[in-house]
Amino acid sequence: MIYNGSQEEKDLISFMMLDMRGQGKIDFHSYEKFWINFLYMYGELLQVKMHYNSDSEELTRQTFNQLVTVNGTEKVKADEKGRKHAYFDLADF
Repeated sequence: MIYNGSQEEKDLISFMMLDMRGQGKIDFHSYEKFWINFLYMYGELLQVKMHYNSDSEELTRQTFNQLVTVNGTEKVKADEKGRKHAYFDLADF
């Protein structure tokens, strides 16, 4: 948890933790990677082996889908090969 700073500063720090590639947008791969790392780190702290499994992936996908849906429309961008990827950015956070 972040205790100091304005709400905007806290949001920015939280977003930066998820935006591991520094692109200003978070796709599912980055979001999922954050949660895999988080579970590993949390498990180490508690000295419990925590696994990212199909249930974890489903929950991650559900929360990501909520974050990328704005006013009922999913935000999508195309990569350099024309493949479409959902994403969210700081404005959505």
